[in-house]
Amino acid sequence: MSKKILIVEDESDIRAALVAWLEDEEYEVAESSNGIDGLAEFERFHPDLALLDMNLPGASGIDLCRRITPGLEETFTGGIQWGASATPRRSRDRDFPGV
Repeated sequence: MSKKILIVEDESDIRAALVAWLEDEEYEVAESSNGIDGLAEFERFHPDLALLDMNLPGASGIDLCRRITPGLEETFTGGIQWGASATPRRSRDRDFPGV
């Protein structure tokens, strides 16, 4: 059984490149373009690893990571975050509407 990876990235070119590369390596991949949909996809897909952009529409990668990690110590391997901003926003500067 292949490992499952969730990619949450709003830049479609970056997301497509990551999906293609990981699928070529025989990972099962799911993707989302924003934090709100990323949370829903995480709950549906149950990935082993999540790759999260820091500056996502709807909710930051930090916010998303905080939402998905409580209580998952036994089932979730981890998350990796990245972003282009030199000054990432603090988590409380963004809200998570409807979640």
